[in-house]
Amino acid sequence: SILADLAWLGLDWERPVRRQSEHFATYRAGLKRLQAKGLVYPCFCSRSEIAAAVAEQEAESGAAWPRDPDGAPLYPGTCRGLPAAALARRIAAGEAHTWRLDTAPALEQASQPLAYTRFVLGGAEEAVAAHPERWGDVVVARKEVPTSYHLSVVLDDAEQGVTHVVRGRDLEAATDVQVLLQRLFALP
Repeated sequence: SILADLAWLGLDWERPVRRQSEHFATYRAGLKRLQAKGLVYPCFCSRSEIAAAVAEQEAESGAAWPRDPDGAPLYPGTCRGLPAAALARRIAAGEAHTWRLDTAPALEQASQPLAYTRFVLGGAEEAVAAHPERWGDVVVARKEVPTSYHLSVVLDDAEQGVTHVVRGRDLEAATDVQVLLQRLFALP
């Protein structure tokens, strides 16, 4: 029905429609590339555990914990430094986990500066500096699927030759992470 609604509005699109659920192998391959570069780590924390850790830290320090551009608390890095043997054991045991981008070394590997072009009303263009560090260590693959929005959209856009992305200002900050991933994958 979504496609019928778009057609009713007079909008057209490339066919066949690219469905993320049909391209999990592509996302797994992208994740493996990040793993090979040492830029991701498994995280076994649930959202409620992260929220509890942040609340405890805020209570102890009396200060607000840093937040990402959407207002969510930054991941406190609980699993970032776990020993490799412990990580391997937990993964082998089938313990649910996500994969997080280790943003600090990712920024070191990406050539600087990171930026994108914003097109504004009236046709003007402006360069915008990207600051992926304000998102912290974002999830690039989820427990139930081998990707996240950030990883899949970057790989899909490159595969489809997307050159311009139209999004509202409320989602513009996500571009920071996507610019970093584009650079790490050496994508246009």
